Amino acid sequence: MARCEISIEFDRSDRKYRGGESVSGSVHVVAKQDLTYDSITLIGAWHCHGYGLPVTRDFCGSLLDSAARLQTGERRSFPFSLEAPSEPLTYHGVELNIDQYVRVELCFPTGPVQEFTEQYHLAPGVPPGSLKAEVNQPGRTDSDAGARQGWALAVVLAICSAAGFLWFPIVGYVGFGILALNVVHSLVFAAQLRSVVVTASNTVVGAGGDYAVTVTCTPRMNFTLQGIWVTLRCLETSMNYDLSADDDSGSTLSSISQEVHKSQKVYCEGAVLKAGQPLTTEVSGTVPQTEAYSFATGYGDVWEERVCSVRWELQVSVSTRLFAGRTCTLPIRVVPPEFLEQVAKV
Repeated sequence: MARCEISIEFDRSDRKYRGGESVSGSVHVVAKQDLTYDSITLIGAWHCHGYGLPVTRDFCGSLLDSAARLQTGERRSFPFSLEAPSEPLTYHGVELNIDQYVRVELCFPTGPVQEFTEQYHLAPGVPPGSLKAEVNQPGRTDSDAGARQGWALAVVLAICSAAGFLWFPIVGYVGFGILALNVVHSLVFAAQLRSVVVTASNTVVGAGGDYAVTVTCTPRMNFTLQGIWVTLRCLETSMNYDLSADDDSGSTLSSISQEVHKSQKVYCEGAVLKAGQPLTTEVSGTVPQTEAYSFATGYGDVWEERVCSVRWELQVSVSTRLFAGRTCTLPIRVVPPEFLEQVAKV
C-alpha cells in the first residue's frame, strides 16, 4: 500500500515543450499515514518501447527535499524545473514509441521506494550539438559493399546446406541449388559491370526536404539496363528475445523491423551502356512530412548498438536484362527542419 499520494502538475496545460526550454511545475505529496522520508528526488527521463525490448534513459535529476516527517493528511508542494533535452523527440509510430517524462522518487528509511511518473510532449527546439558536424558531410556506398554482404550470405548458406545433408538431404540439395544460382547471379553481374557507386553531398535531410544522390555505373561490356530502382525507406527496428531459440539462457536476441514508409522511382529504363564508358545519373526526391525522425539507442553506446531505432535509407538497385543486379544502401538522417534552420544561422 502506498504511504502517500503523489501528483505532478506542469505549468502548461498541453504539456508541450521544445528542446532547450524549461519544463516546470510542482510536485504535490499528500501523506496517507504518519511517515518519515529520507529524500524526494525528481528525474528527467525518456522511454523507448513497443513490440521489442524497452529502453529507458535518465538524463537529469535534482533533489526536491531532504529528510522530513509528514502527518496523516498533510500536503506539501515542491516546485521543479529542468531543461528539456534536444532529443529524442516524442514519437508514436506503428510498433515503436518514444516518450519523455518526469519521475518522482520518495525514499523511506525502510521499505521500497515509491515512484510516480507523468509524461510530457517534447517538440523540436534546440538542435543537438553533434548535428552541426554532420550537416554537409558527404555519403558514399558502392557495389563492393553489396558484394561482400552477398559472399558472406553465400558462406552461411553453404554451411547450412552442408549441415542439412546430415539430417534432411533434400534440404541440402535445395540449399546448394540456391547457392549455385547466387554465385552465377554474382558472376554474371560482375562480368557486365565493373562498379556501381552511389554518392551524396549531404546525408542529413529535413522532414519535407529534398535529397539528391549521384549513381555512377561503369560497365565492362556493352549491355542494356533494365533500370535503376531508387527506394526511400523508413524502418522501425527493435530487438527482442528469440523465444524459439534452443538457448536455455534466454539471451538470444532477434531483430524486429517494421517498414513505415516506402517510395520508389525508376531511372534509365532501357539505357544502353557502352564498355568502359561510365553512366552517371542524378537522382532526387523529397522526404515526406513526418515525425519519424532518425533515432537509435542501445546497450552501452547510445548510437552504436541499436536496440530501438528509427532509420531512413536509400536503396539503389541496378538491374540488367539478364536478371543480374546489385543493391547499394545509403543511410540518411532525417531531422526536423527547425534543426537545420538553426544550424544554418550559426
